[in-house]
Amino acid sequence: MMIDFDQWLSSVLGYDAFKVSLDETERTNGNFDPGDLDLIASHQLRFDRAFYYAKVPADQVDVVHALDAVGFRVVDVNTTYARRPVAKEERSRDDIVIIDDILPDYYEAVLDIAESSFVYSRFHLDPLICNATANALKRAWVANYIKKKRGERLIVAVIDDTPVGFLAVLGVSSDGEQTRAIDLIAVGSEHQGRGVGKAMVSYFVSRYVGVCTLLKVGTQVANLASLRLYEKEGFLMDEATFVLHAHTKMGKVL
Repeated sequence: MMIDFDQWLSSVLGYDAFKVSLDETERTNGNFDPGDLDLIASHQLRFDRAFYYAKVPADQVDVVHALDAVGFRVVDVNTTYARRPVAKEERSRDDIVIIDDILPDYYEAVLDIAESSFVYSRFHLDPLICNATANALKRAWVANYIKKKRGERLIVAVIDDTPVGFLAVLGVSSDGEQTRAIDLIAVGSEHQGRGVGKAMVSYFVSRYVGVCTLLKVGTQVANLASLRLYEKEGFLMDEATFVLHAHTKMGKVL
């Protein structure tokens, strides 16, 4: 097991944040060394205020139960979907224009969408993280795309020269296979349910033909609209994972 400092998340939260990673044996077999709990507990004593997160395969419920002893609670069940890129001829609404990468004139509007459009992220679902902080996290996340500090590109959907949604693309490797993943996707609240998300995902599926061999996206089980959208766009479930958070203050679990 490893406990790694998350500098970016710490900078946004305003206090120390850490990623807890299980080793390969724990991920594969569901084993959990009780000594790891002592390691986490002693680590928590070193900080006035701290935040920890971990991801556990959905079939390792025993690990989830073990982590409960040091304050970890399930805040999300994340599902990963995958499909192959393919050229598509489907037409979206005629008034939706897809921009292959964000233009400077759209920066502020896209950041506002990022800050106001998420409901089901693990940060929004965590009762110990206020919505203002969760919204700020998403804005900062997309700001890193604009600053070219994260990801490959920020695809933008535009109606009447106004950004109404975005899709952030991350380049990754999956089992040695070149992959592009939807890192974040959002549609402004006033334009949801009008085909904007479908238009962006459909473009994403076509955009990477000949560029990579696999497309992936993760979403929350609670987000039924996203689950249905990805299934309609030909994505199939590939993995399910428990997402756990722990909050501590002066070594005590909140």
